[in-house]
Amino acid sequence: MDDYNVHLSRYTPASFRRKTLGEELAWLQSLREVERKSTERVEAAGVFRGVTKTHVDNAARKVIKERDVAMRWGWESLVESVLTWNGKVAVVSVGWSEEFIRACLRTANDQRNHGGGEGARIPWNIDNIDICANEVLGGPQGKMNRHFQDCSTAGDGGIWTAQDKRIVMAKITNERAIGSEAVVVYVGDSPTDLACLLGADVGICIRNEGSMTPEQKQLDTTLDRVGVNTEWIGPHASR
Repeated sequence: MDDYNVHLSRYTPASFRRKTLGEELAWLQSLREVERKSTERVEAAGVFRGVTKTHVDNAARKVIKERDVAMRWGWESLVESVLTWNGKVAVVSVGWSEEFIRACLRTANDQRNHGGGEGARIPWNIDNIDICANEVLGGPQGKMNRHFQDCSTAGDGGIWTAQDKRIVMAKITNERAIGSEAVVVYVGDSPTDLACLLGADVGICIRNEGSMTPEQKQLDTTLDRVGVNTEWIGPHASR
C-alpha cells in the first residue's frame, strides 16, 4: 500500500477537486504503474512459485464452502435468462485469477445440485461464460500473466485499471453483429467498474442491503462527485 499512498498524496487534482468524469478516469488510469510495481514485487517474492491449477481449484472450493466467497442470490437464473435468449455472459475482473473465478462458479453449481435435489443442477455449461481476468501462471518462477502484452492500447500489463476493463468490454461487445439489437448490460460494484458502467447501454451498480462495502461506498461517492445520476432499479425490474 506504500506506493499507492505515496501516489495518492502526490496526485493532482485530489479526489475532492475532481468534478468531471474525465478527471476521475485519468486518476484511475494513473494507478496502472502502481499496479505494475505491485505485481512485479509479488513475482519477485515468489508468492505464487509452485502454484498449480489444482491448488487454485482447491482454494476456490474452500472459500465457497466456508462462505468466504458467496454467490449473489439469483445469479444462476440471470445467466440462464441471458443464454436462453442467445445472449453472451462475461466476467471482467482486475482480480486473480480466471481459473479461481471459474472454479468458484463450478463449486457453487455443485453445491446447488447437491442441495437442491433432482433437476437442480444449472442446465447450462459454466464454460460458456467468458472470464477475462489476470491469471496465476505459477511454475518454478511464480509468474503472473500479462493480458495486454500484445495490445498497444493498454501497454504491457494485466487487467489492472478501469480503462483496462473498458478495453476488454469493448472487445467483447464488438463481436456483436453489425445492426444487432443486443443490449450491453454491465453490473459492477467498485471504482474499477466506472468506465464499463458508463460505457454500457445499461450500467447497474450493486449495493449490499444494510451497509455497503468500502468499494461500493467509494463508487457511490465517485458517481455523485462527478455528477452521474443513479436511480433505484426496482421500478424497472419487471420490465
